[in-house]
Amino acid sequence: DKNGLKINDIKKVIDSMEPLEGALEFLEWLRSCVPVIIASDTFVQFAGPLMKKLGWPTLFCNSLQIHSDGSINGYSLRLQDGKRQAIIALKNLNYKTIAVGDSYNDISMLKEADTGILFRPPENIKNEFPELTVSYSYEELKNIIQRII
Repeated sequence: DKNGLKINDIKKVIDSMEPLEGALEFLEWLRSCVPVIIASDTFVQFAGPLMKKLGWPTLFCNSLQIHSDGSINGYSLRLQDGKRQAIIALKNLNYKTIAVGDSYNDISMLKEADTGILFRPPENIKNEFPELTVSYSYEELKNIIQRII
């Protein structure tokens, strides 16, 4: 709020963003094979424009608290360590889980999943977690997942 930005200002910027090249095609392929859930640390108010471009996949994320004038005055985490908690819940429902992530905030989810895959991770994360499978392209990721399912 100190910069005077309102939720609609932020949404305009997000609306101009496009999914990573190949992401939509990969997601369409994956959804034709298995149920897909995107677990993200983003906020539902930010995610809409990109989720629309991705065909509205199921998204588990957090929420912003927004005043009637559009200013953001806080946030609500759905759960502490929500990505890992989502994996635990799915496993408790007897689902096999495959998790894909790229950064430190994904590690607990990746380790909790039946299969955790680092996708285009920074070198330091790849080196710190050598037990995790690494993929650098959607085609490679598709091949890894095909072997699992």
